[in-house]
Parts: sequence; structure tokens; C-alpha cells
Amino acid sequence: MDGGRLTNPHRLLIVEWQGGGHQAFHISHLVSYLLAERPDLEVVFALRPNLVALLPAEAHKALEDPEVTRCALKVLPAGGLPELRAKSSLFRGVYDVVRGLREWGYAQRLARRLQVSHVHLHYFDHSLLGAALPFRSRGRPTVSGLLFRPSVHYSSLNKETESSAERRRNRLKSWLYRRVLSNPRLTAAFAFDRYFGEFAAGRFEDGAKVIFVPDPAPKKVDDPAAPASDGAAARVSFLLFGALSRRKGVLAVLAALSRLSDEVAARCRVRFAGGVDPAIREIFYASLKQLQAGGTSAEIDVDDRYLGDDEIVAMVRDADVIFAPYQRHVGSSGVLYWAAAAGKPVITQDYGLVGREARDFHLGLAVDTQSPESLAGAITTAVRAGGRDLACPDGQARYIDGHGDADFAAALIEGMAPRRRS
Repeated sequence: MDGGRLTNPHRLLIVEWQGGGHQAFHISHLVSYLLAERPDLEVVFALRPNLVALLPAEAHKALEDPEVTRCALKVLPAGGLPELRAKSSLFRGVYDVVRGLREWGYAQRLARRLQVSHVHLHYFDHSLLGAALPFRSRGRPTVSGLLFRPSVHYSSLNKETESSAERRRNRLKSWLYRRVLSNPRLTAAFAFDRYFGEFAAGRFEDGAKVIFVPDPAPKKVDDPAAPASDGAAARVSFLLFGALSRRKGVLAVLAALSRLSDEVAARCRVRFAGGVDPAIREIFYASLKQLQAGGTSAEIDVDDRYLGDDEIVAMVRDADVIFAPYQRHVGSSGVLYWAAAAGKPVITQDYGLVGREARDFHLGLAVDTQSPESLAGAITTAVRAGGRDLACPDGQARYIDGHGDADFAAALIEGMAPRRRS
């Protein structure tokens, strides 16, 4: 089905322009929840072709089965704006603005064509400028969006110092949030950030529209029989998985490994698992070759490819410590949920939401991951502890509590379309 006219008067449109693995599972959770819990709704999912291809089998079947009329599929255009892709930050900024405006305009036109009552932008950050432009004062369709990268409250989260670029970014975001939240057609701005709602309520006139959504944690992946470091002389295994990019701290880990003492390096086993970002592929492998040529005693493996969910489960189970050494990353982290669900400690950044959650829930070691010396110190601490007692099991349990698939889907769907009183 290609998003044809629906028959139910209570219609939603959910638009997702991104195309990664976690977006596929988000959509899958929403489809499952709608079919099981909300027979009063009919929903069109507007998705990119590459995202459709990644959907789990049950969600894919439900969206394309003409007999499942309550969930329909609209395939979004595959093309983007490649002519604006450039290394220059100026051109990247121009690309993001133009892309966001085009995505906003397309979603509004599609919503009117399908005659839906509400449109939800599942990645709202790029479309904020469109939502801030002069808008119709009332009426349909109403709008909501999921914010992945709120950061205007970061200086209050960890009492940290912002760079001049971060201050400029946050001033612009504050203006956008104030303008967007005052849009009478906006019913909710969802966020995975558990601290942002309280901040927004105290800072913005319409801040009550910010609603926390629990990022879905993976199914419980801990295994009592899983191998672990078994003595002072054993190697401690570290895992860095997912898309291997500069922002994820891949190069920072290599730099930190080069600063370890021979004694500590001899007890390290490090695994990089996931596709290496083409933008850093050359420097990544050159740095790795240089590290190995220097005679490091650390065991280092690279699994440079897309990983399936079952493979990640096995790798997380086998690891002693999970790396999440982001480089001043803005937003939440699925890696922290993977680690907590498996009962594994993390080494992560001390900045932003990730740093605050790591400290509040005692998830592991939160350090300055931009400093190779600081990161090497955290690795040394983990090795000397044998990978043990770096995180609090009670804190990890609290962190993932209420973060099931249905919890995530219910928070979003009920926020978009509250149940009518009988």
C-alpha cells in the first residue's frame, strides 16, 4: 500500500526521513503498539526506501499488507541535496537548513493530501526552522516532533563551560524552541532527554509541551554464563560498536591506547565492531597500523561492517567494558542502554546528557574523552579493576526501568492522539 486515503476520521501521519537501524526498530515498536492497543487510529508511515528495507519482518509485512488497513506505507523520495554536501561547516549548515525546510514543506503537503488530523516528524531537529516560520493560527493538521538534540540546558546539567561555538548554537536553539513551542498547531515536542522537560517548563512560556519519551532499551541481554575476565593476569575486553565515526570517539580510543603503559596494554583486548565511516577510514587504518608497528601489547580487532542485532547481543555479552567515548555528543545514547541492559560498565564522555546520566545512574566512568590522557586513565582504571565494580547494578536497573518497547510507543502515540473519553 502506498499511503492511499484512509477511511477512519482519526488519522495520523508519521514521517521519518532518517534511515538507520534504530529508526527501523522505532517504527517496528510503533506498528506493534498501534495494532495491539489503538484500533481507533489509522496511521500512514512515510519512510525512505533504505529504512523500509531495514524494517523487521513483522513490521514490513504489516505496512505492505493491503488487509492491514490501520497501518499504511508511503515511500518518501530517495533523493536528497547532494550538491550541498561539503566538508565546509558553512555548506553543511546551508545543507541542513535547506533540507529541513524541504522536509517540513513536504510533510505539510503530504498531510493535507492525505487529510490526516495530525502529522508527527520523527526527527524534528532539522525541521525546527520550518515550524518556526509564520504559521496558520489554528486548525488541522496539528503537529508534533521528536527532538534528538536539545542542548540549551547542558551548562546546567554538569556545570560545564561552553565553547563560543556552543554558546552561539544554544542561543539560536533557544530562539527556535521558544518560537516553535508557541506555534498553536504544535501539540508536543517529544525528547529522549529526561532533564529537558523540567528545564523547558521553567524557561519557555509553552515549555509544558515538551514531553519525555523513554528511549527503548534492548531486550535484556545479560547472561550469567557469559565469559568475564577471571583474574589479575587476564585480559579485559573492551567493545566499541556501531557506526565507527570521529564523533563516536574511534580515533580518540586509538590515541589513548598509544598512551597506555606496557603492563596495562598487555591486559587489553579491544574490539571495534561496525562500519568505519568513509570520512575517517584512511586515518583510522593509518593510526591503527602506526599503533601496532609501535609494538603495542594490546590485542586489537576490527570488524568493519554493518552488524545485525543478534551479533551485537553476542558481542556485548562477551565484553567486560563498553566504550561510548563520544566527542561532546549532543543527545542520548543507545549504547548506554545496551550496556546497562547487559550489566556492563561504560567508559563515556562527561559532557551533556550522556555524562549526566552516567553519573546519576552510576553507569561507569565518565571522563574527558577529548583528552587521550584522560581516556587512557579510564582504561587503566578498568583494567586494574578487572572490568568489575565500575558500575552499580541498581543504578543500571533504574536506568532501563520503564524503557520497554511498549513504553516508548505508548508515550509517543498517546502524546499524539490521546484516547477519547467514553
